Amino acid sequence: MNLELKVDFNVNLNGTSYHNVNYLCSKNILVELFGEPIFVNDSKTKYEWDFIVKDDDGNEYVACLYDYKNGDFRDDEIIKWHIGSKNSRVAYMLIDLINEKLI
Repeated sequence: MNLELKVDFNVNLNGTSYHNVNYLCSKNILVELFGEPIFVNDSKTKYEWDFIVKDDDGNEYVACLYDYKNGDFRDDEIIKWHIGSKNSRVAYMLIDLINEKLI
């Protein structure tokens, strides 16, 4: 599989939602991989990265990675990050791409 990933804070996330797909990681590691996140700091979410995920056929999908109701946490603490997308397939594609970057 030849997937591509691009951070893009201007993507339209309308229609995305949480599909019970999570990623366990620290904020520090995500910053190393993708740069600084958007600082949301609302009552449920503090940080978010927005992505365009491209599949083998050149189709592009949007997804976001965000902390959800984690309260205060240290940047080096492993926490559960939620993935928002239009379907779970895209969420799992994002996980595959993050894991590739960690190798």
